[in-house]
Amino acid sequence: MAVSPLSLRTRIVQAHGVLAAPGEDELLLIREALNDCYALQGSGVAIWEAAVQPVCVGEICDALLRLYAVDQDACESQVLRAVQALLEEGLFACAP
Repeated sequence: MAVSPLSLRTRIVQAHGVLAAPGEDELLLIREALNDCYALQGSGVAIWEAAVQPVCVGEICDALLRLYAVDQDACESQVLRAVQALLEEGLFACAP
């Protein structure tokens, strides 16, 4: 499912029916209905955790910029790409 257009103003939230379980160095996301499993590491975990409640992608970028020494443009680009992938996999949903 393609989601467009995605921007820093897009509000996202964790999709229903996704279970999260900590792994050794990662967070495992499990969609029981489809018997799928995904692994997130590093900033991917922070992105996932930030979307427990509806949040703008830009707010996630702001939080990551406070946590990591990274260029703002690079951060925004990478977060948009990660969120797009999670949306397409049905792990995130767009929020009103």
